[in-house]
Amino acid sequence: MIAANFIEKAISKYIHVIYLGKFFNYITSPPRRDTSILLNLKGE
Repeated sequence: MIAANFIEKAISKYIHVIYLGKFFNYITSPPRRDTSILLNLKGE
């Protein structure tokens, strides 16, 4: 149970970091550039 809880928290933090990065890139970069950065992060 403890390990599962830890993994869940780690995933939650990772998702928050991605969304914060997406939001920051959207503010500081043109949308096209933002999209390419996000695709690179996803590895697509």
